[in-house]
Amino acid sequence: MSEITRATVVVDPALVQLVGTGGVGRERALYVDGKRQDAPMKTSGGATIRRLSGLAVSVGGVGYDGADVESTTPLEAVDAGVIYRAEGHCEVRFRAEGRAGFGDGGPRGVLRTTLFVERVTPVGSIADVLSSVGAGGRSK
Repeated sequence: MSEITRATVVVDPALVQLVGTGGVGRERALYVDGKRQDAPMKTSGGATIRRLSGLAVSVGGVGYDGADVESTTPLEAVDAGVIYRAEGHCEVRFRAEGRAGFGDGGPRGVLRTTLFVERVTPVGSIADVLSSVGAGGRSK
């Protein structure tokens, strides 16, 4: 049987950096006793939770490669190159699971990281940042 360890850390939204790499937003399915329900998962306040794919995540200067991002923002598309600002309640959830491995049965582990951001707001693009840096840094 596997061991599961969980931790949740509330973070200041000003520490969260989100950059779109191209993805979509989908309502997160609600499961009860292992069975998918007709209604989506909701926050304690009743807002629908959406899972956003295609976001590069950094919290306090630490990148979380492969982190899942969840939000109550109804984004249909996550455009590549768009910079998003995190607003409202933010938390990072970690879930570690250890289990017997393959072949020789040696241990293997799975670490899942999920960032919940109450609201994500597009505030600019990487292209604009790069063009402003390029123009300001040239001398003739």
